[in-house]
Amino acid sequence: MKHDHFIVQSPATPAQQLLLLFHGVGDNPVSMGQIGSWFAPQFPDALIVSIGGVEPCGPNGRQWFSLQGVTEENRQQRIDAIMPTFIEIVRYWQEKSGVSPLATALIGFSQGAIMSLESIKAAPDLASRVIAFNGRYATLPETATTATTIHLIHGGEDRVIDLAWAVSAEEALQQAGGDVTLDIVDDLGHAIDDRSMQLAIERLRYTVPKHYFDEALSGSTPKGDDIIEMLYPRRAGLQAGGTAIKANLRFLRLVVLRPVVVIVPFIVKITVRRQIGFVVEEFFVVNAIQIFNHVDNYPHQKDQHQNPPVFNKPFHARFLFTSIRQATSCSMTR
Repeated sequence: MKHDHFIVQSPATPAQQLLLLFHGVGDNPVSMGQIGSWFAPQFPDALIVSIGGVEPCGPNGRQWFSLQGVTEENRQQRIDAIMPTFIEIVRYWQEKSGVSPLATALIGFSQGAIMSLESIKAAPDLASRVIAFNGRYATLPETATTATTIHLIHGGEDRVIDLAWAVSAEEALQQAGGDVTLDIVDDLGHAIDDRSMQLAIERLRYTVPKHYFDEALSGSTPKGDDIIEMLYPRRAGLQAGGTAIKANLRFLRLVVLRPVVVIVPFIVKITVRRQIGFVVEEFFVVNAIQIFNHVDNYPHQKDQHQNPPVFNKPFHARFLFTSIRQATSCSMTR
């Protein structure tokens, strides 16, 4: 599929994650690729691609839709007209990389953020994460799922897309049952700075999707095919249930810890009816029974973002599910 793009990082081995970047009006994929370079060291096994808008805008810029004559009444129509192409491009790179939507993150600024947010409205299974820098919805979502975690990062002094749009988006997603975070960067206008980037990286690495808590609170328990394996860090050895855990990991998928639990970095791979992973270096393992019992006993902490008592240790711990059949007592070895 022919389209303007710039490859920021292409790992030597098959990609484990896919990060797609989308620039603002009048910008270009090479320029937006500088944002991608912040993610590359954190996700060395990710294919990172900066995508150009489909229309020319100025001498060297691109755009997804024109802002000439745009109004609140016709903005959604313009987005809807180009959205099939946007979705097709995302799926093209998923197919080309062999990376599923579960390990795909859409990262956009301004109009690129608008397109990323709106794409999840149009195709809820398109990606597991969205990072929206100084973006907005054309029209606020009336429905949402927890299949995608939305991270809104907005300048507190943005005069192009007012902060109120991000606040409204957070409220709408929460009301609709979606999964969303909002970070406000003080004294920042319509731009991305190092604080914005640090927030984005931390959100990708340390935020646990809400659906984990929902699944636990539903009363379900893991079965043999729910959580299959956990992998240990390159520098350490760990045995669980007498079975040696594999070495030589790659940094895994883009689903990581919610602020409810602050952790030491670790590397873990788990399967929960589908494969998901975490980017880390050391980890603290808690078996499935403990986790499900903990969430059952402290359900209020899901929304209050409190640190669970079971993790009040000198180190900060990350809980993991292990299969019931191989559940073991806590073992030290993200």
